[in-house]
Amino acid sequence: MKFLRNLWNVRDVIKIVFSKRKYIGIWILSFILFFTFYIFTLPATYTGGRVGFISIQFLTWKLAIFSLIMSILVSLIISFILFMVLSFRQSGGVNKSVITGGFLGSFLPPLLCCSPLIPSFIGIFGAVAPGVFSFGGAIQGFIAVNEDYILSGAILLLLFSVIKTAKSVNVFVSNKCYLD
Repeated sequence: MKFLRNLWNVRDVIKIVFSKRKYIGIWILSFILFFTFYIFTLPATYTGGRVGFISIQFLTWKLAIFSLIMSILVSLIISFILFMVLSFRQSGGVNKSVITGGFLGSFLPPLLCCSPLIPSFIGIFGAVAPGVFSFGGAIQGFIAVNEDYILSGAILLLLFSVIKTAKSVNVFVSNKCYLD
């Protein structure tokens, strides 16, 4: 039941944040950027670590769905965080360096730990490492065999991040920290 309550909270926060057009634009722009990024990087397991147009040839429907879901979730996180940061700045006249530090401090951890960036880097490392390290093939093989589990774990972490960020937005709004 708590999970469903959290999802309702996310739905409510989406209504609040996307009531302003600029956050819809931010969501669309970040979705396009991250979807493009994931479409090109996720098939790197099959291209020997090469990222680029060659990746499109190896794109499967499963990787496309993972890319779509992760892009949606990351874009929600970005929109929620920017909503809080920009609203707080408008209401309080806070120093720009404080806002930038707060944005980076709240934005980077979910992206680094809760997205396939780290598995992508590990995959690229695993693909490049055979020439450098003797255990590189084992890393590449492990990632290739367990890619679905790794990406599913990344989606769960992103979902957790969306839920936690939505709770923060809800607290932010309930404490009247923004101007309507």
